[in-house]
Amino acid sequence: MKRLGISCVLLLCFAVAEAIAQTLSPDMPKGTQLRYALADAKGAITGYSIRTLESVEAADSATLYTYKVLTTNPDGTVKEGTADEKKRIKVTADEIIRVIDFSDMLSKDAAEDEDVDISVTGTYTSVPRNPRIGDLPDGELKAKIRAEGMRLTVKMKVCNRRIEGRETVSTDAGAFDCWRISEDIVVSVLLFKKRTTVVSWYADSVGLVRSESWSARNGTSVTTLAEITYPQ
Repeated sequence: MKRLGISCVLLLCFAVAEAIAQTLSPDMPKGTQLRYALADAKGAITGYSIRTLESVEAADSATLYTYKVLTTNPDGTVKEGTADEKKRIKVTADEIIRVIDFSDMLSKDAAEDEDVDISVTGTYTSVPRNPRIGDLPDGELKAKIRAEGMRLTVKMKVCNRRIEGRETVSTDAGAFDCWRISEDIVVSVLLFKKRTTVVSWYADSVGLVRSESWSARNGTSVTTLAEITYPQ
């Protein structure tokens, strides 16, 4: 059985900094597919993220939406280790909550490995269903990971969150009236720490339209909605 090495754990932890900020909107039918272009600071395409609304389930006075995520290289080939990735959001009467599940970011083999155990506690971040300009509550998660006999504690803090206002954002998928939200995400594990500053634009009926992330480790990355495909 393929195991999860420490280098994979570190990559997994740092990937959360990008994933935690990308809340998607539920206001679309099951089967809707969102295609995002991934680019660097100079605008060069580094790949694509294809997110398909896979299921909608009722859960304790809320609704859970699950998206299947496929990340590809610029040539369309699937990036290694991303075929089984999922994103989940929980929607209540008042807010949209991004649910982080580490097991959704593992390869299928690693997720099924009995020697890999991950538990997450803390407070998830959320976006109000009726946003207003102003500060948002912080979020903080603690993940305890056991793999190959090692034990790690990963801390993730989302802070300095603010709804800054509304802006019109034009992409290949169209022009959208968006809320602009900024936040800082800090991921700490062992002696490593990564701080990512994220500015995102969300449209009420589509969800994420554009996101700009910066960190000293990875520089600037840009995610932009390129295409929306609705089920027939």
